[in-house]
Amino acid sequence: MTLGSLAALDQARSTPRCVHPYRILEPAPDERSFRDLGGAHRAHRPSSDDPARTQTSVLADDRAAWFDAYVETYVQRDVRESARIGDLPAFARLVRLLSLRNGGLVNYADLASDCGLPRTTVQRWVALLETSYLATVLPPYFESSAKRLIKTPKLYTLDTGLGLHLAGVETKTDLKSMQQRGVWLEQLVLNDLLVWRDLELRKPQVYFYRTAGGEEIDFVVAKGRRFLPIEIKASTAPRTSDAKTLESFCTESGPRAAFGLLLYDGPEAYRHTEHVVAVPLRCIF
Repeated sequence: MTLGSLAALDQARSTPRCVHPYRILEPAPDERSFRDLGGAHRAHRPSSDDPARTQTSVLADDRAAWFDAYVETYVQRDVRESARIGDLPAFARLVRLLSLRNGGLVNYADLASDCGLPRTTVQRWVALLETSYLATVLPPYFESSAKRLIKTPKLYTLDTGLGLHLAGVETKTDLKSMQQRGVWLEQLVLNDLLVWRDLELRKPQVYFYRTAGGEEIDFVVAKGRRFLPIEIKASTAPRTSDAKTLESFCTESGPRAAFGLLLYDGPEAYRHTEHVVAVPLRCIF
């Protein structure tokens, strides 16, 4: 499915094929549930060489030790050599703090205060994390004449496994107890979006949308003068109200945003509301 048509929606009701959110209809992968974010806490960790200890049975302390070694190697060797950072403990504090605030609006003044660093240093180090593919600063969409929009960017960590480790999450139980665990599901979708973007010949842009009044859309994909708003829900049965801001965005944008996507933890793709398509999360992973 491309960014410009709803033509495949009615077909999605009766076909066993799965609507890919960004491009075309593709065969559906095996059934998977994202109720607990699947394997987000294991992302980018190599599996064990011991056949008796599969990736799902690796002990939490082994996993923690692997990530600790990764952080130590990155901070003490790579960063020191490439960026000449003198205060490595402060840099490590910043990296952990960003993981704890994953998916939040970037406030460099608060980060600087909490880390005991100058604001300019925090900005430079965040740029270094972007260059190292460990974080991404997501710009806001603010092309609207009808609403007052938030113009502060968000920051996401790119490696969900490392980010959750730094946030103190080592097991699925830890993950389920998090108050803001939905942001890590957003992170998984964002990672997929960024990969798709980088493979396109004409690069689309990825934004988030948030008004001063609290209306929010997780991501807005812009390609040329056309937009695709995307909302992510862990629910197996999304409500009509979950699509309210998507509907509003599409109505305001007119033909430039022909429809919006509501990604959810269910089995079927269907037309959820007038301008919103509900699509299983499994279609993009």
